[in-house]
Amino acid sequence: MAYRFGEIAFTPRARTLQQQHGSRAAYQRREEAPEVHGETLGPRETEFIGACDGFFLASVGETGWPYVQHRGGRPGFLKVLDPRTLGFADLAGNRQFVSTANLQHDARVALILMDWARRRRMKIFGHATIADPAQARDLAARLVDPDDPGLVERLVTLHVAAFDWNCSQHIVQRFTVEEFQELVARPLDENGPSVLPFTLETAQHKVQLAQDAWNSRDPERIALAYTPDSHWRNRDEFFSGRDAIRAFLRRKFARELDYRLEKELWAFTGSRISVRFEYEWHDATGQWWRSHGNEHWDFDASGLIARRDASINDVPIAQTERRLR
Repeated sequence: MAYRFGEIAFTPRARTLQQQHGSRAAYQRREEAPEVHGETLGPRETEFIGACDGFFLASVGETGWPYVQHRGGRPGFLKVLDPRTLGFADLAGNRQFVSTANLQHDARVALILMDWARRRRMKIFGHATIADPAQARDLAARLVDPDDPGLVERLVTLHVAAFDWNCSQHIVQRFTVEEFQELVARPLDENGPSVLPFTLETAQHKVQLAQDAWNSRDPERIALAYTPDSHWRNRDEFFSGRDAIRAFLRRKFARELDYRLEKELWAFTGSRISVRFEYEWHDATGQWWRSHGNEHWDFDASGLIARRDASINDVPIAQTERRLR
């Protein structure tokens, strides 16, 4: 099976339920794709894991009951040792040793990694191995943070059996103190006001900033580029104001999962910019789409977008046809 996560997670009963609820065909296409998916960690996964400051680890004990434990630390404490192996230094906790005992019984684990601010979620199946830091010195040198005052009790490596990216539906957006401070301190031009009239350089810069903002999938960040009463037409929807913009974006990113966008400057005048764009996403059934569009921005005197007009067409694609990563 090409879809490694489904090979583990999609039991016969799960496939029966998918068939009953209409999602089986889409998942079957992923299983029958010519390339193997969800087995080897790539640059996208490595970057995501390296930025995480915590994850949830599920294991099963001798009684058959599942147990979920949170592990946290400085960003990057969970390390990618190679494309199939993760590792972390396990610090002293409340001395219950439930997860450790479970792993001695059954090495199979499931992890969920969260990026609350950007509403992203990654899930991993793997096999855990526990090592003594005093005996595995080379591994300890790779996993132990010398600046962390916590007591390292054990080293845990995880051999990745499969992984997948989960949809952003129902993830409540949260920010760490550092992320919030960065958001507040962000230069004004990144979110909105620009110097008018536009030049080729400033118009291209504005398009790049817009691309970065939309790829964050953060409705709050995106909305700040528009005037408080900005008028929008997006496909066949018409609405005005930042509250409506944020509501629209939340609906959009709940439906268009793992969204990735590229914009290109098409034309500009002193206070207007036109762009063409493509973005790729998949729906809740796993069907991938490429959306092609053109949009026009009309800026007010302060450089915020007072009007946005967008026309978009969607084309179904196979996962193997994706261009944007």
